[in-house]
Amino acid sequence: MNNKISRRSVLRQATAGLAGLATPYVIPSGVLARSGKPGANDRIVLGGIGVRRMGGALIRRGFARFDHVRIAAVADADMRVAQAIAQPRPEDERLVSDRWVVSPDPPDLRNVALYHDYRELLDRKDIDAVVIATPEHWHALPCIQAAQAGKDIYCEKPLARTIREGRRIVDAVRKYNRVFQTGTQRRSAEEWYTACMLVRNGRLGKVTRVIDLNYASPFDPPMPTAQDIPEGLDWDMWCGPVQLYPFHRSIQGDGMSPGLTYRSYRDFAGANFTCTGSHFLDMVQWGLGMDGGGPVEVWTEGEPFDSKTRRAPQVFMRYPGDVILE
Repeated sequence: MNNKISRRSVLRQATAGLAGLATPYVIPSGVLARSGKPGANDRIVLGGIGVRRMGGALIRRGFARFDHVRIAAVADADMRVAQAIAQPRPEDERLVSDRWVVSPDPPDLRNVALYHDYRELLDRKDIDAVVIATPEHWHALPCIQAAQAGKDIYCEKPLARTIREGRRIVDAVRKYNRVFQTGTQRRSAEEWYTACMLVRNGRLGKVTRVIDLNYASPFDPPMPTAQDIPEGLDWDMWCGPVQLYPFHRSIQGDGMSPGLTYRSYRDFAGANFTCTGSHFLDMVQWGLGMDGGGPVEVWTEGEPFDSKTRRAPQVFMRYPGDVILE
């Protein structure tokens, strides 16, 4: 298989033939487990794409502990990360709450197949669904190709870097009639559900204004001095659909460390605006009852982000009913 990925046609080839919409989502009967303890043929066979931080925690502490799920394979551009999938990490417990853990026993993942190239994982006919937890620049293409391959999809937030990428994902999911969920764990938290339902049911009165935090956007700082690419890392695959950046371990990291990370560069991500911001903006959507829609107008006020002063422009959104988010 040719591992080189065109940086000029990330979505063009993957979305060929996506004209028109399919019927509503239907879960294939072969994916559903029957009542009682599932047998081998009743289990959902799952693959993981991007298993460094959140992806690894979701596999080890989440999906792998369900009786009706079997983890068959994982793919990561860093083979060291893929090989560590069977090793629990201290942050797993912090990333995946006890309330979502169905079994206290750690899963046995020693026989999981490992891939550098996620496309080899998608080629497997035995895999029913995938968990995608790559950096943001690697959300759209695997989601689209997974849908084309007939896989159902759980993809970490944010859904995509851009509106265009997000629409292509929606088009693919509809065309190929797949089941898709975006991983925003606050939707599974009782306290957030309660708060949003109080707002939606009018317990706070008529909502006319919503105030959220102001999240930093990418500021594209100067690149640090290039470092040697470590053994086991396919850096070209890691950069994938964006330009090939010089390697530096801070950019390749988990994106949550203080200072320079891949989130600092708009090619890769939307900084804290799409990281933490996606959680709380999703709660605005939920609380306003706007899951089927969104703002009708978006604008900014202020100067562009200044990395020295950390001052950022303010974003405003107008929702139906003249509700203003700032």
